[in-house]
Amino acid sequence: KNTYYRLLGMKIGENSLVGGVIKDPCLTEFGNNVTMGEYAIIYGHIHNYEKGTIMMDRVRVGNNVVIGAGSIIMPGAVIEDNVSIAAGAVVVKGQVLKKGKIYGGVPAKEIKTKKK
Repeated sequence: KNTYYRLLGMKIGENSLVGGVIKDPCLTEFGNNVTMGEYAIIYGHIHNYEKGTIMMDRVRVGNNVVIGAGSIIMPGAVIEDNVSIAAGAVVVKGQVLKKGKIYGGVPAKEIKTKKK
């Protein structure tokens, strides 16, 4: 999958694995050592059908990040280094996940700080 997404314009660091679906590869970037679980989805755009608008924004994923299976990440999200996202969590548009933390839930909230 990595080669396919790179051909579509996604930036993917070393030792990173795309296990889910990237809806907008040209708006998504992964740092090094990122693991994305199966059935996780990253969106670079969302539609507001009532207003007839589309919102597009980059999704940035830092180094040493784990994205749990079935997670959803919306446009504009920034995931800093050394973050773990629990399975099924939803990272809402524009949300910033601070480095060294574990997040889970809908919407994603800090669960705890990782041990050093």
